[in-house]
Amino acid sequence: MLPALESGPLIKIRKINHGRFVLTTGIHSPAHAAFADTVPRQSSQSFSFTGSGSEYFRIWIVNLLLTLVTLGIYSAWAKVRKTKYFHNNTVVDGSSFEYHGKPVAILKGRAIAFVLAVGYNVMINSGSGWLAFGALLALAAGLPWLLWKSLQFRAWNTSWRGVRFGFGGTIGEAYKTFLLWPFLAIVSLYAALPFAHHQIKAWQHSRARFGQTEFSMTRCGCLPPSAQAKTQLKRPPPWNRWSSGSG
Repeated sequence: MLPALESGPLIKIRKINHGRFVLTTGIHSPAHAAFADTVPRQSSQSFSFTGSGSEYFRIWIVNLLLTLVTLGIYSAWAKVRKTKYFHNNTVVDGSSFEYHGKPVAILKGRAIAFVLAVGYNVMINSGSGWLAFGALLALAAGLPWLLWKSLQFRAWNTSWRGVRFGFGGTIGEAYKTFLLWPFLAIVSLYAALPFAHHQIKAWQHSRARFGQTEFSMTRCGCLPPSAQAKTQLKRPPPWNRWSSGSG
């Protein structure tokens, strides 16, 4: 008989081809782990897209025309309309995703990015070495913050079956991720680029969550590290987890 230790449901998802995955369920605890994997229950689920090219073309052409007429201001509303269309038409297990982003919030973010880009170009092209150096410092200070806020915004405004995604990375981690690893890739003459890319993606995955369920990213043993990775979605302690791997 297995020891009576605290345990929880084990759910593993293994991708088997484009848009399909195998769902395995069982019981997981330190003592039960080996036993749980020997008695899996599997079912196959698939991602499906219910939209059509003609529908999206109408959305795209209207978005393009209104964006041109408004000198780009409507682009935020176009972004929301397009994203909602793709989310609402992407279905998993009979339920579609939802997008909750607000156009005004997107417009504010783009306005900030535009002002920073204009200021950067003015300083770089000023002919002053000090201003150019200041522009690089401003870029290093502002870009990680913008990327961090973008990750938070996209995650929080996406939901499935009424449960929102989220992103829990800190601003300090964002500066380390988006400054340190790219710098390492550059000074290594891009020899470390694959490693830097992996570190950035690992941080993005490990700080993302679905409701209270957290993601993590590790190498997968089924293919060489350079060709394969797996994403693991694990619940808070004790040991509940949902792991997903491509391959």
